[in-house]
Amino acid sequence: MPWCFGGESEEEVAAREKSKAIDRGLKDDAKRLKMQVKLLLLGAGASGKSTFVRQMRIIHGKGFSEEERQFMRVIVYDNVTVSIQTLIAGMQHLNIPYETDHRKQLAARLSNVQVEQVTTPEEFGGISGWVSELWQDSGVQACYERRSELDLLDSCHYYLKDIERLSTNDYLPSDDDITHCRSPTVSILEYDFYLDTVLYRIVDVGGQEAERRKWLSCFEGVTSVVFLAALSEYSQTVQEGGKTCNSLMASVALLAQVMRSKYLFQSSFILFLNKNDVFEERILKRNVQDYLPSYSGPPHNADAAYAFLEETFMSAVPQQRRQQHEEAMANDDNDDEPLIYCHRTTATDTDNIRRIFNAVKDTILELSLVKWNLA
Repeated sequence: MPWCFGGESEEEVAAREKSKAIDRGLKDDAKRLKMQVKLLLLGAGASGKSTFVRQMRIIHGKGFSEEERQFMRVIVYDNVTVSIQTLIAGMQHLNIPYETDHRKQLAARLSNVQVEQVTTPEEFGGISGWVSELWQDSGVQACYERRSELDLLDSCHYYLKDIERLSTNDYLPSDDDITHCRSPTVSILEYDFYLDTVLYRIVDVGGQEAERRKWLSCFEGVTSVVFLAALSEYSQTVQEGGKTCNSLMASVALLAQVMRSKYLFQSSFILFLNKNDVFEERILKRNVQDYLPSYSGPPHNADAAYAFLEETFMSAVPQQRRQQHEEAMANDDNDDEPLIYCHRTTATDTDNIRRIFNAVKDTILELSLVKWNLA
Protein backbone atom coordinates (compact mmCIF):
# COMPACT_ATOMS: atom_id res chain seq x y z
CA MET A 1 0.00 0.00 0.00
CA PRO A 2 1.69 3.24 -1.10
CA TRP A 3 2.23 5.89 1.57
CA CYS A 4 3.43 9.47 1.41
CA PHE A 5 5.08 11.17 4.39
CA GLY A 6 2.50 13.43 6.06
CA GLY A 7 -0.09 12.56 3.36
CA GLU A 8 -3.11 10.33 2.91
CA SER A 9 -3.51 6.96 1.33
CA GLU A 10 -5.55 6.60 -1.83
CA GLU A 11 -8.23 4.89 0.22
CA GLU A 12 -8.35 7.79 2.68
CA VAL A 13 -8.53 10.34 -0.13
CA ALA A 14 -11.37 8.41 -1.76
CA ALA A 15 -13.18 8.09 1.57
CA ARG A 16 -12.79 11.82 2.25
CA GLU A 17 -14.14 12.73 -1.19
CA LYS A 18 -17.04 10.33 -0.73
CA SER A 19 -17.80 11.91 2.64
CA LYS A 20 -17.79 15.39 1.09
CA ALA A 21 -20.13 14.21 -1.64
CA ILE A 22 -22.49 12.76 0.96
CA ASP A 23 -22.38 16.03 2.93
CA ARG A 24 -23.14 18.01 -0.21
CA GLY A 25 -26.00 15.67 -0.98
CA LEU A 26 -27.40 16.04 2.53
CA LYS A 27 -27.19 19.83 2.27
CA ASP A 28 -28.93 19.73 -1.10
CA ASP A 29 -31.60 17.45 0.35
CA ALA A 30 -32.05 19.86 3.25
CA LYS A 31 -32.45 22.72 0.79
CA ARG A 32 -34.97 20.72 -1.20
CA LEU A 33 -36.95 20.06 1.96
CA LYS A 34 -37.10 23.82 2.53
CA MET A 35 -37.93 24.64 -1.09
CA GLN A 36 -41.19 26.37 -1.74
CA VAL A 37 -42.80 26.83 -5.12
CA LYS A 38 -45.28 29.69 -4.96
CA LEU A 39 -47.92 29.67 -7.68
CA LEU A 40 -50.06 32.78 -7.88
CA LEU A 41 -53.41 32.28 -9.62
CA LEU A 42 -54.65 35.39 -11.38
CA GLY A 43 -57.39 36.15 -13.89
CA ALA A 44 -60.80 37.74 -14.17
CA GLY A 45 -63.77 36.50 -12.18
CA ALA A 46 -65.28 33.15 -13.25
CA SER A 47 -62.13 32.15 -15.17
CA GLY A 48 -61.71 28.91 -13.20
CA LYS A 49 -59.04 29.73 -10.61
CA SER A 50 -60.83 28.18 -7.64
CA THR A 51 -61.68 25.11 -9.72
CA PHE A 52 -57.96 24.66 -10.44
CA VAL A 53 -57.20 24.78 -6.70
CA ARG A 54 -59.87 22.16 -6.02
CA GLN A 55 -58.33 19.93 -8.67
CA MET A 56 -54.92 20.22 -7.00
CA ARG A 57 -56.52 19.12 -3.74
CA ILE A 58 -58.06 16.11 -5.48
CA ILE A 59 -54.96 15.15 -7.51
CA HIS A 60 -52.09 15.98 -5.14
CA GLY A 61 -53.68 16.68 -1.77
CA LYS A 62 -55.94 14.94 0.70
CA GLY A 63 -59.18 15.80 -1.04
CA PHE A 64 -62.11 17.11 0.96
CA SER A 65 -63.30 16.24 4.45
CA GLU A 66 -66.93 15.47 5.27
CA GLU A 67 -67.25 18.89 6.90
CA GLU A 68 -65.94 20.59 3.74
CA ARG A 69 -68.33 18.56 1.58
CA GLN A 70 -71.22 19.69 3.79
CA PHE A 71 -70.14 23.29 3.19
CA MET A 72 -69.86 22.69 -0.56
CA ARG A 73 -73.34 21.13 -0.54
CA VAL A 74 -74.79 24.57 0.24
CA ILE A 75 -72.95 25.97 -2.81
CA VAL A 76 -74.38 23.17 -4.98
CA TYR A 77 -77.88 24.12 -3.77
CA ASP A 78 -77.07 27.75 -4.57
CA ASN A 79 -75.88 26.87 -8.09
CA VAL A 80 -78.99 24.78 -8.81
CA THR A 81 -81.35 27.51 -7.59
CA VAL A 82 -79.55 30.28 -9.46
CA SER A 83 -79.49 28.15 -12.64
CA ILE A 84 -83.23 27.43 -12.68
CA GLN A 85 -84.04 31.07 -11.84
CA THR A 86 -81.82 32.22 -14.71
CA LEU A 87 -83.66 29.87 -17.07
CA ILE A 88 -87.03 31.15 -15.81
CA ALA A 89 -85.92 34.73 -16.46
CA GLY A 90 -84.66 33.60 -19.87
CA MET A 91 -88.07 32.13 -20.71
CA GLN A 92 -89.63 35.53 -20.25
CA HIS A 93 -86.83 37.41 -22.01
CA LEU A 94 -86.89 35.09 -25.04
CA ASN A 95 -90.71 34.88 -25.02
CA ILE A 96 -90.77 31.09 -24.78
CA PRO A 97 -94.00 29.54 -23.37
CA TYR A 98 -94.21 26.70 -20.84
CA GLU A 99 -95.94 23.46 -21.80
CA THR A 100 -98.65 23.89 -19.15
CA ASP A 101 -100.06 26.59 -16.85
CA HIS A 102 -99.09 24.41 -13.90
CA ARG A 103 -95.42 24.63 -14.85
CA LYS A 104 -95.76 28.35 -15.37
CA GLN A 105 -97.04 28.55 -11.79
CA LEU A 106 -94.10 26.45 -10.56
CA ALA A 107 -91.76 28.88 -12.31
CA ALA A 108 -93.41 31.78 -10.49
CA ARG A 109 -92.89 30.04 -7.15
CA LEU A 110 -89.26 29.27 -7.88
CA SER A 111 -88.64 32.87 -8.94
CA ASN A 112 -89.62 33.99 -5.45
CA VAL A 113 -87.30 31.58 -3.64
CA GLN A 114 -84.53 33.34 -1.69
CA VAL A 115 -81.34 31.56 -2.73
CA GLU A 116 -79.58 32.19 0.58
CA GLN A 117 -82.40 30.43 2.46
CA VAL A 118 -81.83 27.07 0.71
CA THR A 119 -79.05 25.63 2.87
CA THR A 120 -80.21 22.22 4.15
CA PRO A 121 -81.31 18.97 2.47
CA GLU A 122 -84.82 19.56 3.84
CA GLU A 123 -85.03 23.08 2.38
CA PHE A 124 -83.61 21.93 -0.95
CA GLY A 125 -86.02 18.99 -0.95
CA GLY A 126 -88.86 21.49 -0.74
CA ILE A 127 -88.01 22.93 -4.17
CA SER A 128 -86.13 20.12 -5.95
CA GLY A 129 -89.36 18.53 -7.21
CA TRP A 130 -90.35 21.82 -8.85
CA VAL A 131 -86.89 22.15 -10.37
CA SER A 132 -87.04 18.60 -11.72
CA GLU A 133 -90.44 19.11 -13.34
CA LEU A 134 -89.46 22.44 -14.92
CA TRP A 135 -86.22 20.96 -16.27
CA GLN A 136 -88.35 18.41 -18.18
CA ASP A 137 -90.45 21.16 -19.76
CA SER A 138 -89.89 21.45 -23.54
CA GLY A 139 -89.94 25.24 -23.28
CA VAL A 140 -87.23 25.25 -20.63
CA GLN A 141 -85.16 22.90 -22.77
CA ALA A 142 -85.62 25.25 -25.73
CA CYS A 143 -84.47 28.09 -23.52
CA TYR A 144 -81.42 26.07 -22.42
CA GLU A 145 -80.53 25.46 -26.08
CA ARG A 146 -80.21 29.25 -26.37
CA ARG A 147 -78.03 29.45 -23.26
CA SER A 148 -75.34 31.41 -25.07
CA GLU A 149 -77.81 34.31 -24.96
CA LEU A 150 -78.14 34.03 -21.18
CA ASP A 151 -75.79 34.64 -18.26
CA LEU A 152 -76.14 31.01 -17.23
CA LEU A 153 -73.76 29.11 -14.96
CA ASP A 154 -71.61 26.64 -16.89
CA SER A 155 -72.60 23.93 -14.40
CA CYS A 156 -76.35 24.27 -15.08
CA HIS A 157 -76.75 21.09 -17.15
CA TYR A 158 -74.34 19.11 -14.98
CA TYR A 159 -76.48 19.67 -11.87
CA LEU A 160 -80.01 19.81 -13.29
CA LYS A 161 -79.70 16.54 -15.20
CA ASP A 162 -78.88 14.84 -11.90
CA ILE A 163 -81.34 16.66 -9.65
CA GLU A 164 -82.71 13.47 -8.05
CA ARG A 165 -79.27 12.45 -6.76
CA LEU A 166 -78.72 15.91 -5.30
CA SER A 167 -82.09 15.81 -3.52
CA THR A 168 -81.51 12.88 -1.16
CA ASN A 169 -81.27 13.65 2.57
CA ASP A 170 -77.83 12.03 2.86
CA TYR A 171 -76.39 13.76 -0.22
CA LEU A 172 -72.77 14.94 0.00
CA PRO A 173 -71.05 16.40 -3.09
CA SER A 174 -68.70 14.13 -5.01
CA ASP A 175 -65.33 15.39 -6.27
CA ASP A 176 -66.94 16.12 -9.66
CA ASP A 177 -69.77 18.01 -7.97
CA ILE A 178 -67.22 20.15 -6.13
CA THR A 179 -65.16 20.96 -9.22
CA HIS A 180 -68.33 22.16 -10.96
CA CYS A 181 -69.28 24.51 -8.10
CA ARG A 182 -69.22 28.22 -8.82
CA SER A 183 -68.53 30.50 -5.84
CA PRO A 184 -66.70 33.84 -6.22
CA THR A 185 -63.43 34.16 -4.27
CA VAL A 186 -63.68 37.21 -2.02
CA SER A 187 -60.49 36.75 0.01
CA ILE A 188 -56.96 35.46 -0.39
CA LEU A 189 -56.91 31.66 -0.18
CA GLU A 190 -53.81 29.49 0.10
CA TYR A 191 -53.43 25.76 -0.40
CA ASP A 192 -50.20 23.80 0.22
CA PHE A 193 -49.20 20.34 -0.96
CA TYR A 194 -45.95 18.41 -1.32
CA LEU A 195 -44.55 16.82 -4.46
CA ASP A 196 -41.20 15.02 -4.18
CA THR A 197 -40.31 16.88 -0.93
CA VAL A 198 -41.04 20.26 -2.56
CA LEU A 199 -43.74 22.43 -1.03
CA TYR A 200 -46.12 23.89 -3.59
CA ARG A 201 -48.09 26.87 -2.29
CA ILE A 202 -51.01 27.94 -4.45
CA VAL A 203 -52.41 31.40 -3.80
CA ASP A 204 -55.89 32.17 -5.15
CA VAL A 205 -57.20 35.75 -5.05
CA GLY A 206 -60.54 37.11 -6.20
CA GLY A 207 -60.74 38.05 -9.87
CA GLN A 208 -63.61 40.53 -9.71
CA GLU A 209 -62.53 44.10 -10.34
CA ALA A 210 -63.20 45.13 -6.74
CA GLU A 211 -60.94 42.32 -5.43
CA ARG A 212 -57.86 43.16 -7.52
CA ARG A 213 -56.56 45.76 -5.08
CA LYS A 214 -55.48 42.77 -2.96
CA TRP A 215 -53.29 41.30 -5.69
CA LEU A 216 -50.18 43.37 -4.99
CA SER A 217 -49.88 41.98 -1.47
CA CYS A 218 -49.37 38.50 -2.99
CA PHE A 219 -46.64 39.38 -5.53
CA GLU A 220 -43.63 38.72 -3.29
CA GLY A 221 -41.66 35.53 -3.87
CA VAL A 222 -43.79 34.24 -6.75
CA THR A 223 -42.17 31.42 -8.72
CA SER A 224 -44.82 31.34 -11.45
CA VAL A 225 -48.01 33.20 -12.24
CA VAL A 226 -50.78 30.96 -13.51
CA PHE A 227 -53.12 33.28 -15.39
CA LEU A 228 -56.52 31.88 -16.33
CA ALA A 229 -58.87 33.26 -18.98
CA ALA A 230 -62.19 31.74 -20.04
CA LEU A 231 -62.19 31.08 -23.80
CA SER A 232 -65.99 30.93 -23.74
CA GLU A 233 -66.19 34.63 -22.84
CA TYR A 234 -65.34 35.75 -26.37
CA SER A 235 -69.06 36.43 -26.91
CA GLN A 236 -69.71 38.16 -23.58
CA THR A 237 -69.29 41.69 -22.25
CA VAL A 238 -68.19 42.98 -18.86
CA GLN A 239 -68.01 46.30 -17.01
CA GLU A 240 -64.37 47.32 -16.49
CA GLY A 241 -63.47 50.76 -15.24
CA GLY A 242 -67.02 51.94 -15.79
CA LYS A 243 -66.97 50.92 -19.45
CA THR A 244 -68.53 47.97 -21.28
CA CYS A 245 -66.01 45.83 -23.16
CA ASN A 246 -65.57 42.34 -24.53
CA SER A 247 -64.91 39.99 -21.60
CA LEU A 248 -62.05 38.10 -23.24
CA MET A 249 -60.34 41.29 -24.40
CA ALA A 250 -60.62 42.57 -20.84
CA SER A 251 -58.65 39.47 -19.78
CA VAL A 252 -56.03 40.22 -22.46
CA ALA A 253 -55.61 43.73 -21.06
CA LEU A 254 -55.46 42.36 -17.51
CA LEU A 255 -52.67 39.94 -18.44
CA ALA A 256 -50.66 42.79 -19.99
CA GLN A 257 -51.15 44.89 -16.87
CA VAL A 258 -49.96 42.09 -14.57
CA MET A 259 -46.91 41.35 -16.73
CA ARG A 260 -45.80 44.97 -16.43
CA SER A 261 -45.42 44.65 -12.67
CA LYS A 262 -41.80 45.04 -11.56
CA TYR A 263 -42.50 42.61 -8.71
CA LEU A 264 -43.13 39.75 -11.16
CA PHE A 265 -40.22 40.24 -13.55
CA GLN A 266 -38.44 37.18 -12.18
CA SER A 267 -41.57 35.05 -12.30
CA SER A 268 -42.51 32.81 -15.21
CA PHE A 269 -46.00 33.06 -16.69
CA ILE A 270 -48.29 30.14 -17.48
CA LEU A 271 -51.46 30.91 -19.40
CA PHE A 272 -54.44 28.59 -19.07
CA LEU A 273 -56.99 29.36 -21.78
CA ASN A 274 -59.75 27.67 -19.87
CA LYS A 275 -63.32 26.41 -20.32
CA ASN A 276 -62.44 24.83 -23.64
CA ASP A 277 -65.45 22.52 -23.39
CA VAL A 278 -67.88 25.46 -23.22
CA PHE A 279 -65.90 27.27 -25.92
CA GLU A 280 -66.12 24.39 -28.40
CA GLU A 281 -69.84 24.08 -27.78
CA ARG A 282 -70.56 27.79 -28.06
CA ILE A 283 -68.56 28.42 -31.20
CA LEU A 284 -70.86 26.13 -33.19
CA LYS A 285 -73.59 28.74 -32.72
CA ARG A 286 -71.70 31.98 -32.24
CA ASN A 287 -68.99 32.97 -34.71
CA VAL A 288 -65.94 34.68 -33.22
CA GLN A 289 -65.89 37.38 -35.91
CA ASP A 290 -69.30 38.66 -34.77
CA TYR A 291 -67.69 39.67 -31.47
CA LEU A 292 -64.02 40.12 -32.41
CA PRO A 293 -64.00 41.63 -35.94
CA SER A 294 -60.23 41.18 -36.36
CA TYR A 295 -60.73 37.41 -36.59
CA SER A 296 -60.58 36.36 -40.24
CA GLY A 297 -60.46 32.59 -39.94
CA PRO A 298 -63.13 30.06 -40.89
CA PRO A 299 -66.44 30.48 -39.05
CA HIS A 300 -67.46 28.09 -36.28
CA ASN A 301 -64.01 26.48 -36.27
CA ALA A 302 -62.78 25.90 -32.70
CA ASP A 303 -59.13 25.17 -33.56
CA ALA A 304 -58.73 28.18 -35.85
CA ALA A 305 -60.45 30.43 -33.33
CA TYR A 306 -58.29 29.08 -30.53
CA ALA A 307 -55.10 29.80 -32.49
CA PHE A 308 -56.33 33.38 -33.07
CA LEU A 309 -57.17 33.88 -29.38
CA GLU A 310 -53.85 32.44 -28.23
CA GLU A 311 -51.99 34.81 -30.54
CA THR A 312 -54.13 37.70 -29.25
CA PHE A 313 -52.94 36.99 -25.71
CA MET A 314 -49.33 36.57 -26.82
CA SER A 315 -49.37 39.89 -28.67
CA ALA A 316 -50.36 41.66 -25.45
CA VAL A 317 -47.05 40.84 -23.72
CA PRO A 318 -45.36 44.19 -22.86
CA GLN A 319 -42.23 45.13 -24.85
CA GLN A 320 -40.08 45.30 -21.72
CA ARG A 321 -41.00 41.72 -20.93
CA ARG A 322 -40.14 40.65 -24.48
CA GLN A 323 -36.72 42.30 -24.24
CA GLN A 324 -36.07 40.63 -20.91
CA HIS A 325 -36.93 37.25 -22.45
CA GLU A 326 -34.69 37.84 -25.50
CA GLU A 327 -31.74 38.77 -23.27
CA ALA A 328 -32.26 35.70 -21.13
CA MET A 329 -32.40 33.47 -24.20
CA ALA A 330 -29.19 35.03 -25.59
CA ASN A 331 -27.37 33.97 -22.41
CA ASP A 332 -28.94 30.53 -22.20
CA ASP A 333 -28.36 27.42 -24.26
CA ASN A 334 -32.10 26.65 -24.03
CA ASP A 335 -33.32 29.11 -26.64
CA ASP A 336 -36.59 27.23 -27.10
CA GLU A 337 -38.10 28.46 -23.81
CA PRO A 338 -41.37 30.22 -24.63
CA LEU A 339 -42.29 33.73 -23.54
CA ILE A 340 -45.43 32.33 -21.94
CA TYR A 341 -46.30 28.67 -21.40
CA CYS A 342 -49.78 28.42 -22.89
CA HIS A 343 -52.24 25.55 -22.43
CA ARG A 344 -55.80 24.84 -23.56
CA THR A 345 -57.66 23.63 -20.49
CA THR A 346 -60.96 22.47 -19.05
CA ALA A 347 -60.56 23.00 -15.31
CA THR A 348 -63.56 20.83 -14.42
CA ASP A 349 -61.89 17.83 -16.14
CA THR A 350 -59.61 16.18 -13.56
CA ASP A 351 -57.68 14.12 -16.14
CA ASN A 352 -57.08 17.21 -18.28
CA ILE A 353 -55.71 19.21 -15.35
CA ARG A 354 -53.60 16.29 -14.13
CA ARG A 355 -51.99 15.99 -17.57
CA ILE A 356 -51.48 19.74 -17.96
CA PHE A 357 -50.00 20.19 -14.49
CA ASN A 358 -47.60 17.29 -15.04
CA ALA A 359 -46.45 19.07 -18.20
CA VAL A 360 -45.74 22.38 -16.46
CA LYS A 361 -44.52 21.35 -13.01
CA ASP A 362 -41.08 20.29 -14.28
CA THR A 363 -40.56 23.76 -15.71
CA ILE A 364 -41.78 25.37 -12.50
CA LEU A 365 -39.45 23.14 -10.45
CA GLU A 366 -36.47 23.96 -12.66
CA LEU A 367 -36.98 27.66 -11.97
CA SER A 368 -37.03 26.92 -8.25
CA LEU A 369 -33.85 24.84 -8.45
CA VAL A 370 -32.08 27.82 -10.03
CA LYS A 371 -33.39 30.07 -7.25
CA TRP A 372 -32.09 27.68 -4.58
CA ASN A 373 -28.76 27.08 -6.40
CA LEU A 374 -29.56 23.42 -6.95
CA ALA A 375 -29.66 23.39 -10.75
